Formats: sequence, C-alpha cells, structure tokens
Amino acid sequence: MHGKARFAYIAEVDISIDDGPGINEREFVHELLTNHPDEVVCVLPYPASPSGYHDARIAYVTSHRGRNPFFYLVYNIALFLKVIKLHRQHPFDALVFRLNLIPLVPPLLHYTLRAPIILKTLAGYTTFSGLAGEKQRYITRLAYPLYKLSISKARLADTVSIPYIEWLEKNFGIARERIVLIPNGANTNLFRPGDKTAYKRRLGLENFDFIIGYVGALATLRHVDLLIKTLQELKTDKKVGLVLVGKGPDREFLQNLAEELKVSDRVVFAGFRPYQEVPDIMKTFDIAVDLTRVPMKIGEKSVDASYSQKIPQYLACGLAVVAWDVPDNGFIESIGIGRLVKPGGDDLKNLSAAIQHLLDLPDAERSDMGTRAREHAEAKFSVHNLTSERINAWRASLRA
Repeated sequence: MHGKARFAYIAEVDISIDDGPGINEREFVHELLTNHPDEVVCVLPYPASPSGYHDARIAYVTSHRGRNPFFYLVYNIALFLKVIKLHRQHPFDALVFRLNLIPLVPPLLHYTLRAPIILKTLAGYTTFSGLAGEKQRYITRLAYPLYKLSISKARLADTVSIPYIEWLEKNFGIARERIVLIPNGANTNLFRPGDKTAYKRRLGLENFDFIIGYVGALATLRHVDLLIKTLQELKTDKKVGLVLVGKGPDREFLQNLAEELKVSDRVVFAGFRPYQEVPDIMKTFDIAVDLTRVPMKIGEKSVDASYSQKIPQYLACGLAVVAWDVPDNGFIESIGIGRLVKPGGDDLKNLSAAIQHLLDLPDAERSDMGTRAREHAEAKFSVHNLTSERINAWRASLRA
C-alpha cells in the first residue's frame, strides 16, 4: 500500500441527537472531519435535527427514522448504494463500521467490494448484556448470525471494556490480537473545570455547601435509588445536595422515594439538558457518581463491566469520582482520583462510606484530587487523543 489509506466510516447513529451514542459519535466524527479529511469519508444517516448538527463534508443517506422497519430497509439499501458509488469514485482500502442491532450491510459490502472490515466500539450495552430490553434481546438473537459473520470477518475491532475483550473471544471466536481496547472519551475542551461558586449561583444551587452530582438516565438499573438513599446515611454538618441530570422511566418513582425518605429538599431533579449545557452543571459538583454496572456472561462466569461515557466527562471537569469496583474502573483508586465501591453485600453501606470519605477530605486535598483527575482525562480520555489512537490502529491493521 502506497500513500495514505482511505477509509469509509459507516454508522447508523444519528449524531444530531443528544443521547449517549449520538454525542459519542458526534465528537468522533468531528475529529475525523477536522484532522483526517483526506483519509476518512463518513457515511451517516441524514440528521433528524439538521439545525442541531449538519456538516456538508458528511456523505448522508436516507434516515431510518428510529426503528420503523420500512424506513430501516430503505436506509440499508441507500447505504449500500452510496458506499458502492463512493468506492467507484475513489476506492476504499477498508470499511469501518459501528455495528447496530441488525448488521446486514457490513457483510454484503465486504463481499461485494472485497474490502476488509474494521469494527469500532464493539459493546454489549444495548444488545447482549443484562441491561438490554426484551425487544433488543429478541432482535439480537435473530441477528446473531449477522453479528458473528461481521465480527469473524473483521481485520480489527476495538472495544471500550476490559471484560468485553474476553467476552468477544469467547462468544465470537475473534482472536485477542485483533481486539484493541479504546475507552469512551470526552471533549476536554468543552468539559473542563470552572469557577464552582459562580456556576452554583448561576444555576440556583448556592444554598448547598457540598454537591454530589449524577448525569445519566434516571433508572433503578443505574442505581440512582441507592444514591438517593445515601443522603440519609451521611454524617456531616454541611448541607449536602444531590443534583440529578437526565430523564428516564423511573423519575416519578425516584421523586416519590425522595419524598418518603424526607430528603426531597436536598435532591434536585434538573431534567434533561442539551449536551452543550451539561459541562456548566458539572462545574457545580464537588464529587460525581456513576453507578453503571453491566453484567457480562462469559462462559460459566459473570463479570461486571463499567464503561460509562460520563466518567471521562466528570474527570475532565476536575471531579473526584465514585464508581463500582470493577475492572474498567481500577485506575480511579490506583492514581487517587476517587473511590471505588465493592459491589455485592451491603451496597448502601459501601456507597455511603465512599461518599463520606470524599466529603470528609479537606478542601485542598479534594482540589488536588480534582487536578489529577483533569490531568488524567487530558492524557487518557480526550477524544482527540483517542481518535488518533484509533486511526493509527486502522492503518497498522492494513499493514499487518
């Protein structure tokens, strides 16, 4: 291969939508368009909200408009024809896919164009894990042969979780040397520390002496109920507030729980906020909590993964983090940027103890912890650095 390789990056995700996958892909695509425009052509569904994000440099195809079967079929046909047309104009050296629920196009294009496949962000969060909904699990079982075919043909795949590497090897037979660990990242220019006092005043949170923050889905699967219960367990003279940012199916239940526990005056349900507003809210936090725990079935054993997109964002804002003690989060305590909670046993007691530890720290010590968190985020979790790492892995796979 002479000169620069040419890649087609193909994802079903609508990057105009402010959900987790949409934001993750938006940041990644922005980096590709900005720093690798001569190597990568991005092929994406037309945005549902073009005013929110639209870029003329993207090769758009018909939107699949959610999960309507007819429009999803039209989208797949349009995608197939678009990539063939682009390939005829200027051949691709590899096709890079982010697999979705029904990966029909990857094997079809692989066999039609005789081009190698590379897979981005293989994760079992919405499909194969214990957190998937019943409909998602049903579709996944039907689509399993397509998943297996796509993964078996992949020259390289990256994943966001340590346990997921073993899971892929066990369930799909992909060799470990063809799997690269690339965690979720954060836009460290957007997510950064700020004047906590000023932002608390701006957002009407100045009555709290100490704020525990959470950003994500309001669902018991995220253990947000456990987080609310910790407010009764903390021993302090400070007025501690819990700020919950996001929406979800269990909001009413969680509000009722706060009322029953008589802590509703200390819990702020901030609701869903546009992506651009989230960093300002995070700047009001003193510590941040992520209790995502994804059970992965690997043979006869079950291993917990935790590859939350929020942890890198918290760290980028200079926040100490409380999270589950699972393989993906081991770095948090090893470099002193937060506390880990042993899952199992008395989760409420263990979580309360971790938060209490950070609450009791002198302000200067917690500030030092936040500085280390920011430095780690810039070095290990910046979208810019992770995109470069991913591109380098793609290039190396073609030379192998």
